[in-house]
This record gives sequence, C-alpha cells and structure tokens, in this order.
Amino acid sequence: SSTSTSYVDLGLSASITPSTNSKILAVVNIQSYLQSDNNEGFGIRLKRTPSGGSAATVFTSASKSDVRGFTNFTGEHIEMYVRSAWDILDTSVGGDGSTAITYKVQVANVSSSSITYSKNGNLSSITLLEVAA
Repeated sequence: SSTSTSYVDLGLSASITPSTNSKILAVVNIQSYLQSDNNEGFGIRLKRTPSGGSAATVFTSASKSDVRGFTNFTGEHIEMYVRSAWDILDTSVGGDGSTAITYKVQVANVSSSSITYSKNGNLSSITLLEVAA
C-alpha cells in the first residue's frame, strides 16, 4: 500500500543483459485496489540502473492521475480493482552484452488516500524484451 504523493518504489523490478546498442521494451502491468469516498488515482515512473551505475528515469506518466478512479458519490463508499498497462520502449539503453540493467517501477498517488497494489493475488508485473538495434 502507498499513501505517497511523491514517487516511491513499488517493489516491482526486473533485470536484463542486452546486446550492444539494443533497445528494451518494458511491459508494465499494475493491479491496484482503490477505495475511497473521493477521487483517487496514481501515475508511474520507470527507472533504469546499469550494474554499478546511477539510476536514470526512462518514463514518467503524463500526470499522477493517469490511472484514476472517480468515486465521487455523496455518502457512498466505492471499492474497485483497476488493471493498468504501459508499454515503454527504452531507446537509449546502449548495452554492451555483459552488463545487467535493472528496471524498477515507482508510483505516486494523486492524493494521500491509500492505494493497495497487487492485492488478493491480483499481481502486478514487469516484462522486459530486448529489441534489436
């Protein structure tokens, strides 16, 4: 669960060792559980870190409300599971064929309401695919 309106690690990451000058397609699926008496939502950020290197941001969603549950019913409490997917092509990977690169997903909530990720076996995932240069 997260209540942070700043980007925080989701605990979702994967590593790949790409060939020289390859591109990486990251397929990110987030399963979230929204419950609120108000509007709730989140955005994502994808970070890339080469082994022994520093992290670089590959993608940041247009806003923290890219995935939003509109639960604005007076006196009502709404609960919903939301599946959201992003296909992100990282064209500036480089790669040398021997260095592992780790991608990790971060999330930021629209408000400080709690959002639960990967609840009740509805798992989030990240899949990395190497695309030839």
